[in-house]
Amino acid sequence: MSETILIDTDQLRALFKYQRPADLERCLAKNGVKFLQGKDGPVTTAQALHAAMGLEQKQVEIEKIEL
Repeated sequence: MSETILIDTDQLRALFKYQRPADLERCLAKNGVKFLQGKDGPVTTAQALHAAMGLEQKQVEIEKIEL
């Protein structure tokens, strides 16, 4: 089962170099990144960023083996 990695507004500010939430939202939307509106600005996931870049994240399920 894959772990979801959240990217918060502060991390998005550092990544995209926009300070205002509206600018971040516009940038994310322009680049096809799905996001949610959080209290302080947009929030997304690493998977959403990868999908917008055309990178495919393979879901691998690990079976639990009892010995």
